Amino acid sequence: MSQATHPLHIWIFNDASVVSLLNAGSPLWDDGIPPGLIVELSAHPTLAYALDLETPASYPGVAGLLGHSTAPGDLVVRLPNVSIPAILAPAGPLTPATAAAALRRLAADHRVIGRRIVLVEASLAPALAPVLAACGRLGVVWDLSAPPGPRLDELLAALAAENLLRDASWAGLLAYFSPDHHATADEQAAAAAALSALPSARLLAVA
Repeated sequence: MSQATHPLHIWIFNDASVVSLLNAGSPLWDDGIPPGLIVELSAHPTLAYALDLETPASYPGVAGLLGHSTAPGDLVVRLPNVSIPAILAPAGPLTPATAAAALRRLAADHRVIGRRIVLVEASLAPALAPVLAACGRLGVVWDLSAPPGPRLDELLAALAAENLLRDASWAGLLAYFSPDHHATADEQAAAAAALSALPSARLLAVA
């Protein structure tokens, strides 16, 4: 008998400023209810640096779930200013095979209560395409502080090639300017106009 799984909600991000969206009222939570767990998949620690958090040099991140004696609670840290547990990226990069196996284990782990949000660094998304295809919801959250250029176009094209922009699972493209960018009204208007040509894209107001 197969074990029940809990669909993962994956957001692909491009910048450490995504931490500005990790709050109780975040647009990343579709129904307005904070998740039971946030998991970070990055080539190197991103959220920890941005939040002034320290993890041990031996911290395995989500790959720790592959060990039979490791529970999700053993890997969790609490994000500052919001009561959401998180499993952060390990100090060293995970191979695509390890990340894929760890995400499958995460989806099947009954000890996690509530929705499982996975933040995937954009540079890793192409190698994880087969895993992303099995998620319940998938979206992109993109900091426009640096012009997105071909990076965003290539990412959306890669997702479309894997049929990941289908209505049933596509959560849209949420674009924003990092709070420390102080975007002008003209920049915001130009961004909103450019986003109108992309699938289910909108510009967020980030304080």
